[in-house]
Amino acid sequence: YLYTTSVDMWSVGCIFAELLLGRVLFPGKDEREQVHLIYKALGTPNAQTWPKHRDLPLAAETMPSKALPPVLRPKYARKMKRYEGALELVERLLQLDPEARTSAEVARGQSYFLLAPRPPADLAELGPLPEESLHEYQTKMKRKAERKAEAERKAAQQRAAEAEATEKAKGAKAAEVVG
Repeated sequence: YLYTTSVDMWSVGCIFAELLLGRVLFPGKDEREQVHLIYKALGTPNAQTWPKHRDLPLAAETMPSKALPPVLRPKYARKMKRYEGALELVERLLQLDPEARTSAEVARGQSYFLLAPRPPADLAELGPLPEESLHEYQTKMKRKAERKAEAERKAAQQRAAEAEATEKAKGAKAAEVVG
């Protein structure tokens, strides 16, 4: 299987969708989960949507037990509504079949890029970038730090509960000795 620019266009579609949604589109933890999330959003490939899919190595192993319908449009139509033409562009960029996926040349002629608001002539008009990045690595690191802080908080609570139980036991023992 040869590398083509359709792989790059898939990446552009994912990044574009992530920019519009403000979150990772397919946040799989490994390759299998990633493929499952893609099928869950775009539907499972079939002879009409991706004729050569069955020729791929491991194609049978990655297919869900039952066919999944595409849900990208109903799931994200409301969120992308304010960006006219954006959902159509995302759908064209995220075609499962690489041969059906839109090219950069065709994509730049899509309505999303032709409608207002047009980018300002002076990019300074856009203002400063947000402090917090949407970069996937930073997001993962933030979640990892949150999980670590939560684990430390629970461990501290556990230690406090154990210390309190020890103190109660010492108090009870002292009361027995005195009594």
